[in-house]
Amino acid sequence: MNPLKQRTTALKYLTPQLYTNAPRLIRRMDADIFICAQDWDTGWEKNFTISTPQIKNNSATETVTLPSGETDKIKIDLTLIKTAAGWRINKVACAN
Repeated sequence: MNPLKQRTTALKYLTPQLYTNAPRLIRRMDADIFICAQDWDTGWEKNFTISTPQIKNNSATETVTLPSGETDKIKIDLTLIKTAAGWRINKVACAN
C-alpha cells in the first residue's frame, strides 16, 4: 500500500506542501523519502527510535533511526511545523 494514495491519512502527518512535493522528491531520489531506502523492512515497525524533539518557536526537528543489517542504521531528519491542525512533518532528509 502506498500511504501517499491515502490523502486524508497522509495529511494527518504531513504538511500539504510536503504531501504535494513527495512524489517528485521520491522520483528524484529513486527511493522512499520517508525511509531513505527503496524497500520497507517489516522489522522497523517495532524497532526504531526517535530523538527528543528540538523545538524552536513553531518548528521542531528530530531524528528517526531505523536498524539496517547487523550494525548499520538509517537516520532520517524530520522538520515539523506547528499548524492550526497540530504538528505536521514539513521536511524529510536522509542524515549522514
